[in-house]
Amino acid sequence: MFLCYLIYLGAPTTPNRHDIESVFLPKVDEFVVEILISLLTETLSVSITSDGWSDRRRRNWLGFSLNYINADWKIVSLQPDLIPVSARSTAENLLIALNGAIEYWIPTSCLKATQTTDGASNERKASKLHVGESNCIHCCCHTLELVIGDVLDDDTANLRTSPHRLLLRKLHDLVVLVRSRQLLANLFADLVKEKNGDRKFEELVMDNGCLSFFLSSFSFILLPSFILLFILTDTRWDSDLTLLEHCLYFDNEILALCRNPDSNLDEVSLLTSDEFDLARVMLEILLKFRVFSKFCETKSSPTLCYIPKKVRTLFSFFLAHYLDR
Repeated sequence: MFLCYLIYLGAPTTPNRHDIESVFLPKVDEFVVEILISLLTETLSVSITSDGWSDRRRRNWLGFSLNYINADWKIVSLQPDLIPVSARSTAENLLIALNGAIEYWIPTSCLKATQTTDGASNERKASKLHVGESNCIHCCCHTLELVIGDVLDDDTANLRTSPHRLLLRKLHDLVVLVRSRQLLANLFADLVKEKNGDRKFEELVMDNGCLSFFLSSFSFILLPSFILLFILTDTRWDSDLTLLEHCLYFDNEILALCRNPDSNLDEVSLLTSDEFDLARVMLEILLKFRVFSKFCETKSSPTLCYIPKKVRTLFSFFLAHYLDR
């Protein structure tokens, strides 16, 4: 009826999905490509980031970004393409795929200064072949992932972190239990509705003593609403943090759920007083790492650390000046 009304008025009709796919999207893509290429003409060098992964259908992909500092001393980051890698993800194949895409975007007069990868052996080797070993950079946030992962990983961690790992495993098992049983999930959802109501996230945080320090550290980060318990993901350290903050935020609701006779939950599943204190300490420590990683992710103004070897040159200058005195 609405389509007939538009025709009656003589107005342009809404395009169907075939027109959108075959006509409109290619035009939008062409328009965006022109803008990105024009932006890259204003710089003499770029720093490349690249990351490869496999999707659930085991297809290999390589994503990359081009980064530079413009005349206003702002970091410009462009994500021009996502490259399908049809062959095995060897360093040589990744290099061929990346070169084929980058040559289309980067002017021949533009210097490829550095390339940052997550440290995977094939990507690191491709990066060294691409820009040279001295210009190959290991992503600091992935290094952070490895540091925290090695400490909390069951296979590599030492005895000193055994209580921390047991705590995370206990919370993880509790969350899986609640989310896997429909009755428990419904009871918990009702408790969450009573706690949250229609209030905004900032009000929820301020109302909860455990996480009242969030706003001072995360005023620039968009955080999701606390509506569910979070299941631990073994490959990401920040899932440890999310698991902790959600469980601590819903501590009273978890306690009420356990005391509900319909839940049939054992109190052994709850944290003891010592475990709760340990969880609080772990949360506050991990929050600092999240602040750092989000700072790197959202940073738009360069500092000396973005200029290769300038920090070392600066300190060498100060040291020489100090020794002369």
